[in-house]
Parts: sequence; structure tokens; C-alpha cells
Amino acid sequence: MWLDYFNPEISKWYSQRYSLENYKGSTKNLFIWNDMNEPSVFNGPEVTFPKDVLHHGGWEDRDVHNLYGMLQHMATFQGLLDRSHGQQRPFILTRSFFAGSQRTSAVWTGDNAAHWSHLKMSIPMLLSLSVTGMGFVGADVGGFFFNPDAKLLVRWYQVRALPFFSDFQAIFECLAWCFSTILS
Repeated sequence: MWLDYFNPEISKWYSQRYSLENYKGSTKNLFIWNDMNEPSVFNGPEVTFPKDVLHHGGWEDRDVHNLYGMLQHMATFQGLLDRSHGQQRPFILTRSFFAGSQRTSAVWTGDNAAHWSHLKMSIPMLLSLSVTGMGFVGADVGGFFFNPDAKLLVRWYQVRALPFFSDFQAIFECLAWCFSTILS
């Protein structure tokens, strides 16, 4: 079952699921990871909803597919904000995002593998997302699938220090070093 976050009543209902009364055993400093938060159908001719499934307002999924995840983490954000009475900024990690998602969520790029090629492609991916305004982005360090050897794991950790450098010269010097190391 997929909730239709395009319906304001559904988004409101979903947000209320995070209240301390509804989320039993929870605490005020709850953090959420919205993973697999876009319509995905793995056993059909398409990898999303069939074309005859319409969202609230008559929208076909193919027209709004990328908005779906953003609407979910917006509703999650609102629910967590409400539970703290606006006193605590929620932390939400999402895989599915759209322009503007940086206002309510950090972004994780999805499952990767413990391969040098995945480390190499993560660098321009994360830098590109950062340039577009998604400043809090990351990839699985060391890879999600498989096990990295010691040298690869060390390089993953070294590269992931990038967002914390404050000047561009240091970033470019580190990138040059990382690429020369990866390519050698």
C-alpha cells in the first residue's frame, strides 16, 4: 500500500503518526530514515505504478513520480516538528528527493558497492548535488554491498571528509589527490 501524499488529508494523517501518543515507545529526539520512499514495483512492465493509477488531483505517477518521496519527507518533517512543538529541528534522511528537499531532509544516494568505481562515481555525484543546493548529502562509506579491502575503506573515509573542508582550495587539492590515488 502506498499513501497518496498529494492528498493534504493523507499528509496530515501521516504527520500525526509521529505524535508521542501515536508512536508508542518513541522519544522527542527521534530521527527518521525514509528509505525506499518512492513508488517502486519490481514485478511488472514498468518500475513504478501502472499508468492507470492516479494520485490525488488526477495526476499520473509518471508526471509526479519524483515529487512523491519529497512529499513523504515533508510530511515526516512536519510530524516531527509538531511533536516537539516547533522546538527541535527534525533530522530526516531520505533517498528519494526533489528540488527543495534540502529544506526538510538530508539525502543519501542509495545502495552502492564496495568497488573503486563506486567510490569514484560518488565524488562527482555528491559534489553535483551540493552545487544544486543539496548541501547535506552522503553515500554509504565503504559500500553497502560486498566488503571493501583495507585500502578502499581508508579511501572512502578520506573522501567523506570533503563536506567539512571550509575552503575550496583544500577541497580541490584533496580531490586531485583522491583521483590520482583512485586512478593509480
